[in-house]
Amino acid sequence: MFVKKKKAEELSRESLREIILTPEDEKDFEEGIRLFNEQKFWHAHESWEKIWQRHSEDERIFFQGIIQLAAAYHHLVAKKSFRGMVNNFEKAKTKLELFPKTYLRIDVAFLLKCIEEEKTEMEKCGENKWKEYDVSFIPKIILQ
Repeated sequence: MFVKKKKAEELSRESLREIILTPEDEKDFEEGIRLFNEQKFWHAHESWEKIWQRHSEDERIFFQGIIQLAAAYHHLVAKKSFRGMVNNFEKAKTKLELFPKTYLRIDVAFLLKCIEEEKTEMEKCGENKWKEYDVSFIPKIILQ
């Protein structure tokens, strides 16, 4: 099923509701969180993308947000791509800002705070020193 992706600016925060996850979605959702927390960001991305593909609701943009967050950290840890990391942090932030402080039991406010802190830290380091970043500071996603 192909559904056109909407851009964050095309959505209204007031119209977004919590997406209803099937048991299969829930399994992929929790697997993605486990993989993210193990810093297996590419695999987390793949797990969450399955959910995104199974849904047509506007709320699926939440999954794009956490997928792009995982992509940002993948660029940091595996690809060593400064631009890719910063671009994906920005894309993730734009999407996650649409959602309430807690969504699907994830502390979205915490993730947004982490994105801002990471971007600030990376911009301070610049393209020359950012590779020295201590990956132990990468946040964990905790379900509430």
